[in-house]
Amino acid sequence: MTFHLNSMVTSRRTGQKTVTRLFCYHLVIFLLIQPAFNVYSKEKITLVAIDSEPIGYLQSGRAGGYYVEIFREMKRRLGDEYPSAIVLASVPRIFNMLNNNQDGFVVSILFSNTGISADVIQSVPVGYFYNVISSLKKRPLQLTNLEGKRLACMRGSEKSYGKKLIRLLQDNHITLVPITRFEQGIDMLIHDRVDGFIGPVAGVRYWADKKQVSPEQFAKPLMIGEKISKLMISVADNVDAGERKQTIDKLVQVLTEMKQEGWIQQVFERYFLNPNQGKG
Repeated sequence: MTFHLNSMVTSRRTGQKTVTRLFCYHLVIFLLIQPAFNVYSKEKITLVAIDSEPIGYLQSGRAGGYYVEIFREMKRRLGDEYPSAIVLASVPRIFNMLNNNQDGFVVSILFSNTGISADVIQSVPVGYFYNVISSLKKRPLQLTNLEGKRLACMRGSEKSYGKKLIRLLQDNHITLVPITRFEQGIDMLIHDRVDGFIGPVAGVRYWADKKQVSPEQFAKPLMIGEKISKLMISVADNVDAGERKQTIDKLVQVLTEMKQEGWIQQVFERYFLNPNQGKG
């Protein structure tokens, strides 16, 4: 009888552990696939910038950055008729917000990426960036010595830089070291934890200036190509056709006017040509 009771207790405990494990597993899956929109904003339009200085960052409790300033001006021009909120998120999180939006509009500025659903509208060009592989002069990277190297890259963005980079990664058995913020890549490069860093040359210059690292320490960058960031608009299925068209047209109109006025170029220059002034 004792044997049966112990067996029953063991069986019950095993069953409880199995149920607990299944519950935790499904909870994790649920949290991963849940659209992030409801977490961050209750407004009709969520304007989401990459959480990485100088694109987007928090300073003394206030959001700043190149894309944040663009969104802040868009928000002002949209007015109360188009209520919006500005949030910061990682690149993978933004992909999730765009691809799984279930309420209203999610708007971001990104390079084209195969991780973005075909349902997401890729609209007005915003920024033009020369993307490079940066390395140090003491260990310069060239097309002939990339074999087996370790390169830092913003998590989720490796497919944003085009076919040339994808071929280089595959042909040279390069290991990507994922980072969540631009600054991390520069720090890892300077402290010899990676061989190179993939990203816009403007961002490298920004952080080299901010960290007072002499440009003489860097080797000639290995050019990947020019990429254009675009306004990305995701519309939930619960938005009716009339509101969809009206809001998309308004977003495009506002950003187009900002470009024509030279407003976006001025912000770009403040952050990337005069980085010490880029604290709007």
